Amino acid sequence: MEQRPSRLVVAYNKYSAEYMSALEDYINLMGKAVTGGAADVQRASMLGPQKYKLVSAAYDMWESQGFKTKYEKMMADLAQLEGVSMSLLKREYLEIFTRGRRTSLLDAGDYSVARLVPGSFYESTGWTHYSFSSSSLKTVDTSKSQKYSGSARYALFAGGKGSHKRLDSSNSIDFEGATMEFELTQVPIVRAWFREDFLTSTKWRFKSSADSGTVTNPADLLSNGKPDSPDGKLFAYPTVVLFARAIKVTKSLYDKLSTEANRSSSGSGGFNLGPFSMGAKASYNTTEKTQTVTQKDDKMEVPGMQIIGFRNHILPLCPNPDLGIKQWI
Repeated sequence: MEQRPSRLVVAYNKYSAEYMSALEDYINLMGKAVTGGAADVQRASMLGPQKYKLVSAAYDMWESQGFKTKYEKMMADLAQLEGVSMSLLKREYLEIFTRGRRTSLLDAGDYSVARLVPGSFYESTGWTHYSFSSSSLKTVDTSKSQKYSGSARYALFAGGKGSHKRLDSSNSIDFEGATMEFELTQVPIVRAWFREDFLTSTKWRFKSSADSGTVTNPADLLSNGKPDSPDGKLFAYPTVVLFARAIKVTKSLYDKLSTEANRSSSGSGGFNLGPFSMGAKASYNTTEKTQTVTQKDDKMEVPGMQIIGFRNHILPLCPNPDLGIKQWI
């Protein structure tokens, strides 16, 4: 009797190979952007989104035509019955995590490597320029145009050495004729040692004597899976860093904001205008640095680049053990 793979297995392997091929092309493209020259960076910037669309399309085909979820659930159930394969998978992931650990040369502490891809994003063409003026603000919402016609409320933080306080929003500043411009980019964070597929699997739970193996102790939750009210030890993690550079604001507005910030913080210097840091101070141990804002024509320009935020991924309910499993290994 000859044994042959079923249609389900054939389809799974076929579309799995197509997905892995598309993913390999994308990884090679982005990898060259990290280690290659300017041409490689430009090529990744131009073709990266299209290549990633091919990866997504291949994954969708694997899911819909290759029965990815159905096949892997069947294999996971069989592995659970065998009582060994899931243990081997856990050991493999643990080895990947251990290999990703590094020791700091500064304090000898251990850490897990996280990289920004591409590494040369500062010189890339992936920066988008934004600008707006007080007249633009008026056209955003005509019902609030009076708010910007003379004086305006504003959100402003002031302080130095990493300590900031929110200023009284009842203060008024004249925004008439003010302009602001900046460049933004989004840079993905890559963590080769991090396996979310293991966290979201239903084949594991925290070992606990407080339950019988059929429920999860609320204190053990990594994530409650509720985007509106997230809670847990690891309910979200950053996937993308938002950077800004070439921040410019009209000198007259900057002078007014700087004067108000110094008055309210007893001259400790620096303030944040929205997500942007302008003339702030930072200190580490005995080293202190001040961000020097320079004048260029009729605008004040913040030098260098700064992080203004992150995009975070919220985990679903985790752990979420399969209630059908009665005996855990």
